Amino acid sequence: MAEETLGYVELEWLCPHCGTRNGGTQRACARCGAAMPEKTQFQAPAGQNLMTEAEAQAKTGGAGPDIHCYFCGARNAANAEACVRCGGSLSQGRARAAGAMMGEHRAGPAPDLVCSHCKTPNPAEAKVCRACNAPLAAAAPGAQGAQGAQAKPKSLVPMGILGCVTIAAIGLLVFLIMVFRTKDASAVVAEVSWERAIGILEEKPTKASDWSDEIPAGVQRGSCSKKVRKTQSEPIAGAEKACDKPKMVDQGDGTAKVVQNCEYKIYDQWCEYTKLEWKEVNRAVAKGNDTNPRWPDVKLGSGQKQGDKSENYKVIFKEKDEKYTYSVKEAAELAKYPVGSRWTLKVNALGSVSEIAPVK
Repeated sequence: MAEETLGYVELEWLCPHCGTRNGGTQRACARCGAAMPEKTQFQAPAGQNLMTEAEAQAKTGGAGPDIHCYFCGARNAANAEACVRCGGSLSQGRARAAGAMMGEHRAGPAPDLVCSHCKTPNPAEAKVCRACNAPLAAAAPGAQGAQGAQAKPKSLVPMGILGCVTIAAIGLLVFLIMVFRTKDASAVVAEVSWERAIGILEEKPTKASDWSDEIPAGVQRGSCSKKVRKTQSEPIAGAEKACDKPKMVDQGDGTAKVVQNCEYKIYDQWCEYTKLEWKEVNRAVAKGNDTNPRWPDVKLGSGQKQGDKSENYKVIFKEKDEKYTYSVKEAAELAKYPVGSRWTLKVNALGSVSEIAPVK
């Protein structure tokens, strides 16, 4: 996704000495004159009106993140050589960090700030009350007037998820124990069985869908609709622009750059069509309980052909009321298990045989 710049907003900072909200580009408190400390962080402003890059640079100087004086801690413009407060050299000064996300940008007018002292409503951009001159605290996100943001109850979802994960983990542990913990069982071969099958295929109309230019020739086309075929970061004629929510990025100079990530969706025709496809319509099956398995005879009708073959071979062990089934891969293996021969079986709690050995 390509990043686009929508503009800039002036951030705010709260004076730790007198509690006054100050505009981000104001390097000393407008009320008490104290310099903004290095550890004081910028905050998202109550009013978030956009400025152009030129307007932002006019406020900050456009030289980059501000520098805090090594000697007195005062905040200075990035291109300053001497501290505006103590006159000391800024060669050892520390630049403010930049690049932190300051949250989503809120378009449109912000709600009024109500003075906590005299209850007078003030514009969101105001730093002190127009009636009593008291410092105004910024409204919490989503607050309505003097009521403030009401605390939301803690979600029970995380605890529910944790409980589900715990139950699933216990269930998995029990299953693994049942699968891998085995016991020895002595049993005799009661019988062997085999089954071989061959699929019988026939062409049948089958619905499918694909991009219009990828549909094979000679098929019956159906309806089409527009669908996103690909996305790209560069604009192109006919593409739909889609952007995420604008976010504010701290520039370290009292402003935040408002950016959004955008991509361009390119649509194309996605169409349904009907094609002939080989489908299994029947199966020829042969089965038995001897040690000489054979393939079934296949009788094909008009327009039919043979499909996939399948085969499986099983040895049935029995001891008293217990019966165990053991599968072998090759037909030739059935001869190794004569009826009546005794074997030692490794059996798990699910009744599956994992290993066998003849009784010596």
